[in-house]
Amino acid sequence: MRTRKGLFVGALLVGAVLLSSGCLFEKVEGEVRSESETVRADGAEKLEAKIEFGAGKLEIDGKAEELFSADWKFASSIREPRVSYEVRGSTGELLVEDIERTQILGLGGFDSEWKLSFNSDVPTELELLFGAGESRLDLADMDLDSLNLQFGAGSSNINLADTWDHDVEIDIDQGVGELIVHLPTGMPVRIDVDRGLGVVEADDFRRIDGDYVNEAYDEDEDLPTITVNIDQGIGSTILNLVDTEDVRP
Repeated sequence: MRTRKGLFVGALLVGAVLLSSGCLFEKVEGEVRSESETVRADGAEKLEAKIEFGAGKLEIDGKAEELFSADWKFASSIREPRVSYEVRGSTGELLVEDIERTQILGLGGFDSEWKLSFNSDVPTELELLFGAGESRLDLADMDLDSLNLQFGAGSSNINLADTWDHDVEIDIDQGVGELIVHLPTGMPVRIDVDRGLGVVEADDFRRIDGDYVNEAYDEDEDLPTITVNIDQGIGSTILNLVDTEDVRP
């Protein structure tokens, strides 16, 4: 039996093939709707969040005053994204999903635009399943425990140029398109890229055993480290270092 996640990932791959071959369908017609939603912590001290996005433009940052907030734009002919939230013990479990599955295949065009914000003070495990389009993820202000990103097709710009006082594990399945990742100089970083059909630009990094590391990385020291595992698909992977000084409290 195929799992729900397996079905979604399969759709991501189909969408990637459609985009890379130019086989897109026409956009959804009709008036564009704008809606907003806010989720309060309700006693949660940490967050496990999963985002399922079909096609269009996605922005994520850590600027929410509450636990989570969202602003959506989408064609009036499709259904509004669905948000589910519950608290188990001290952990909030958040699911944000595009229930218009046709968009994953490009059938919905690129009419959806999501702007999602998380609270920067709440430790967060974030998982994103992204179909097709453009994503800008400004995650430097978030208190990330882990990050799992799976992209279908399009361009992705990810800002992780902050420093944390704990290890951060990041897994990225690139898919088809350009991936740009900004990382800090002030915290040890080690990046493993499983090469696909593309190029890797990492002029700011040195190499250790085939991995990319920054100057702050020392394999003989047990320091909090950002570990990034990238499964490159088809396209370019650009790794940048950004100067940072302050460590998150």
